[in-house]
Amino acid sequence: MDLEFRFYNLKASLFPFWDLNKEWKVTNNYKMISEIENKLNSKFIVYGDRESKTK
Repeated sequence: MDLEFRFYNLKASLFPFWDLNKEWKVTNNYKMISEIENKLNSKFIVYGDRESKTK
């Protein structure tokens, strides 16, 4: 399964009333993820950027 399929499947099954306009998307931008991990000094599962509406 690819990341995008998993994201939309989880979103639909766990949060059916969230993002009804389908504005949020998923990314696996490793550079961005690494920068955030270093900034927070922590590993994490997901990060939601409200400005770009990217998870």
